Amino acid sequence: GLLLSWGAIKVGLTPNLISFLSLLCGVTAGTLFYWQNNFQAALVGCLFLIFSGILDTVDGQVARLTNKSSRFGMYIDGQVDYLVFTAAYIGGVAYFLPHYGLCIVLLAIFSGFLHAAQTQVYEFYKNEYSYLGCGEIKYKNKQLTELKEVLQQADTPFEKFLVRNHINYVWRQNFFILRKGENRDRFVSLHNDPVLSDKFRIAYRKTYYSFLSSFGLFGGLNTHRTLIIIFILFAHFDYYLLASVALTVPVIFLSFMQAKSDRIFLESFSK
Repeated sequence: GLLLSWGAIKVGLTPNLISFLSLLCGVTAGTLFYWQNNFQAALVGCLFLIFSGILDTVDGQVARLTNKSSRFGMYIDGQVDYLVFTAAYIGGVAYFLPHYGLCIVLLAIFSGFLHAAQTQVYEFYKNEYSYLGCGEIKYKNKQLTELKEVLQQADTPFEKFLVRNHINYVWRQNFFILRKGENRDRFVSLHNDPVLSDKFRIAYRKTYYSFLSSFGLFGGLNTHRTLIIIFILFAHFDYYLLASVALTVPVIFLSFMQAKSDRIFLESFSK
């Protein structure tokens, strides 16, 4: 990814253009998944999906290396991820329509909903770890009130569209996560405490690294991307849909375990 980032900078590619290329590769992959019973077509489609994932990493690296990071670039990146997986679902499901009819469509909608929930939970806690554990303020999860202020500052209809979509994303994310209200504010308060901040960050990293790794294993985009590739190569995107539903179980279990850990962690700083 880093080598491609330097190459992209050399030829003058912007982060947003790279995001568009990632989307193009993802849509091409989804189109080829319609012919998943043809191994050559499925293989090429999987390669396009892999390259889309690589470009998804490259756009952020290029933005950081060229100091062109922006909140709207982040919103575009999130929309690209959503559209890439939507294309994969449409192509993968279309092949099975003659076999299963409406049932496969309903399963795909249910699977896609749970897939989104899993990744939203993971992305929330990944940002929390980067901000609370490592002090990287750019990863601080925005509250809905903050995003509404950003919406008022948006200049163009396209920017307003992106921010509204991100507000909708954060609203759904807040619904799924269990770190809410006073507990969430307490974590931020400890992070900002000039006396306790260093101790807090060390303890946060030690306590939550394993949780973050587990959330990534069961709910991360790379996990879903890998599973799609495996099942497409065997011409069984239908099995992926079932696997995506099944992954919800460990994510729910981890969420409740982390909520319990949150209470113990905050109590340890109240003594």
